[in-house]
Amino acid sequence: MTKSQFDHETAGLEIVRKLLPDIAPYRAWSNFEFRDNHGRWHEVDLLVLGRARLHLVELKYYSGTLHGNDQTWIRSGGRAEPSPSS
Repeated sequence: MTKSQFDHETAGLEIVRKLLPDIAPYRAWSNFEFRDNHGRWHEVDLLVLGRARLHLVELKYYSGTLHGNDQTWIRSGGRAEPSPSS
């Protein structure tokens, strides 16, 4: 995993590093960008490959509970905001 310039991302990546088994097929890639077929760039904080699953992880400096869907996130305080993936 690549180091991050943000303390909260560094802390989150360290947690994943400790929890992720060091055996195949488990792998993780962090802090990379890609361009979609519309020419827009997207940043990925963490992509984790597990058994029969691929997880896309967005690392945020939030406290409390986060609810929502792929379009809108709602923090425990009630404030809605657009999902970073939308």
